[in-house]
Amino acid sequence: MTPNLDSLSAFRHLCRQHGIAATHQRQAVYECVMESNDHPTPELLHERVRRRIPMISLATIYKCVHTFMRIGLWKEASLHHGPVRVDPNLRPHHHLVCRMCGSMTDISHSGVDLLRIFGKLPRRFRADTVVAEILGTCVDCQIRRR
Repeated sequence: MTPNLDSLSAFRHLCRQHGIAATHQRQAVYECVMESNDHPTPELLHERVRRRIPMISLATIYKCVHTFMRIGLWKEASLHHGPVRVDPNLRPHHHLVCRMCGSMTDISHSGVDLLRIFGKLPRRFRADTVVAEILGTCVDCQIRRR
């Protein structure tokens, strides 16, 4: 695959901005996440990046993921439902999580009324972030069950 010059330039700019080296491996990991819409695990990223860089190790993938999370390019999704999932969407949003296949889909925060929760928090508890995970069964799994 030929790299998109706009994405390559944006990636290099982000690395410079955060004081990290713009390595070929980091670029491949970054592009795979930014091209995805499925909140991949490091293991799934490893499979995808190996198509571009066959000798890349799973340890390198984990290091890249943690580096990008540490500098704030991505965040971790689904802290409660299994392995680390990468979420490049930094805008406020929530997730639909399929209990059967584990798929995770972004939904807008505007349609989810979480403000009532704040009135029920214990005194002196300070909420930093509110994230909703709506658990259920995705359309694909519903069709497969029939």
